[in-house]
Amino acid sequence: MSGPTLSVVMPNYNHGKYLRTAIEGVLNQARPPDEFLILDDASTDNSLEIIEEYAARHPLIRVLRNSRNAGVVGAHRRLFEEAACQYVCTAPADDAHLPHYYERGMALAADYPQAGIIFGKIRVIDEHDRELAVLGV
Repeated sequence: MSGPTLSVVMPNYNHGKYLRTAIEGVLNQARPPDEFLILDDASTDNSLEIIEEYAARHPLIRVLRNSRNAGVVGAHRRLFEEAACQYVCTAPADDAHLPHYYERGMALAADYPQAGIIFGKIRVIDEHDRELAVLGV
């Protein structure tokens, strides 16, 4: 794959309920990431089981584990230190990305290499997929 490279990082703490949707949103991209790091931050639910299930089927996924909960900042810090690509996209474990999200973002990164951040719209939904708000630039 030519052009800028992309690491997708997903911190997780007890989001087993949402993980399948979040992971599949990353794996089903038109332009897949170059690496996909998922950190389980000492979850007490079935999160790690779900993450390892996906990692066994998808070599793109690298699983990281914290033996103690480091919190949001600590989890992101570790993921950013582990990421090896030019660009990093955070993918929260309770989010879903639309199929062309990375393709469009990385096209912008290629067209505007001087840019420090690329941001899209966020659709806020409830547990029944009802749209509550749309945020973005």
